[in-house]
Order: sequence, then C-alpha cells, then structure tokens
Amino acid sequence: MLALGGDNSIPVYAAIGELLASRAELQTMRKTDNIGQLRNSVAALHRAPHRHIAPFANLLLAEVEFATGDFVVSLATVDSVLKLKGESGIGRETGDAYRLCGDLVARLGCSPSAPVVHCYRTAVNVARKQGARALDLRAAFSFARFQQTTNLMRQSTLSPAALRVSQAQRTLPP
Repeated sequence: MLALGGDNSIPVYAAIGELLASRAELQTMRKTDNIGQLRNSVAALHRAPHRHIAPFANLLLAEVEFATGDFVVSLATVDSVLKLKGESGIGRETGDAYRLCGDLVARLGCSPSAPVVHCYRTAVNVARKQGARALDLRAAFSFARFQQTTNLMRQSTLSPAALRVSQAQRTLPP
C-alpha cells in the first residue's frame, strides 16, 4: 500500500500504508520508537481529502498508545475519535472507541465504576444497533472482564453469544 500511494501520488493510500506498517511494528514491539511516525501518518490523514478515514486512524493510534502503556494520551486520542464521530454520525469506530474508552478508564482506576460501565454498555449497544457481532463480542468480553475484576459480574449483561462462550468455558476442565 505504501508503494501504491507513493508511486501514484495518492496521499491517503500512502498515509494508510504508513499507519498500518507503523502499527504492525509497534504491536510486535520491534520498534517502540516508531509511534512518532504513526502520529505523523494520522496527521496526514486529517489533511487528506478523505477525512472519513481519520477516526479509524485515530482509533488505531489509540490502541497502540494503550498497548505501549500511554493510557492518558490514549484516552485523549479516543476522545478525539468520539468527537469526530459525533460530527459525522455513528460509524464502525464508535463502538470500538467506547470499548477502548472503558478499558482505559478501568485501567486508570476510575472510582466509582459508573463511567466504565457506561462506556462498555454504550459499546455493546452501538455494536448491536449496527449488527456487528464481532464488535458486540469484543465489547461484551471487555465488559465481562471488568465485571469479574471488580466483582460486579451479572450474567444478564453479557450478549447471548458471550454468555454461551462463558458457560462453555466453565464446563471445560482446568
């Protein structure tokens, strides 16, 4: 994708290619100093004529920031995704952004847990409205993990698919 974007002077493809390459390098921890390049790629997407890709790019950046332990910066990036989506309507990134927001606020030790629960429930509701089962499961499992660690576990809050998996896991031998 990098070659396609660079050779044909299509800035959006070049920026997406750099973004994905940087994310892959960071997630495999081959290069932890590459987050600056990732931020530059995201900034390039904001300047490109295809700004609808910017929320996706910011969400990828937030996940990398979360993975590298930069929780406060990641939370600010997630907030920018939610602001961008607020301007343009609910998109695929909205549910995932709320899930990541819940993960971040939980990791930062928010007390009381109401903001965390709100983030996870919103993520599940958005995913269900979109019919996005994978995102529903991802949000439901993050929510279930949070509830288990805080002793708030109530089976009724899980999606039906997550509930089946949870029940199947309990029947497996240790």
